[in-house]
Amino acid sequence: MVCAHAYREADRRHVPLVVHCACRRVFVRETFSEALCCLLDNAIEATDAGRPVVLEAREYDDRQAVWEIRDLGHGMTASALAELGGPCSVTRAPGGVAIANAIIREHDGALRFESGVGLGTTATVWLPLT
Repeated sequence: MVCAHAYREADRRHVPLVVHCACRRVFVRETFSEALCCLLDNAIEATDAGRPVVLEAREYDDRQAVWEIRDLGHGMTASALAELGGPCSVTRAPGGVAIANAIIREHDGALRFESGVGLGTTATVWLPLT
């Protein structure tokens, strides 16, 4: 469901979407799909046509599943990154980061961002495999 949604949105925006999965099957609640869709929507919306968005799923240390969503959008300043998901935060999908973060926390996971102006943004989701 997540990939089908993301491919449709990426196609609509003319953004190549690259998906790479190198982990075992991870069992999560249905709401987890919503979290990934929110993060992917933000990445796709932040990226200019023709520039790729990458979704990579992998295992880390046999104890965690990791999803990385990398875009080559405009990136964020350090102050915008610090406010991300807060009440004054401005993202492409209003409330998307806060919703994603709440869902990920419900799964005992963590959401982290790295970004730089002109470099794009990487959202990383960590979930325990047990």
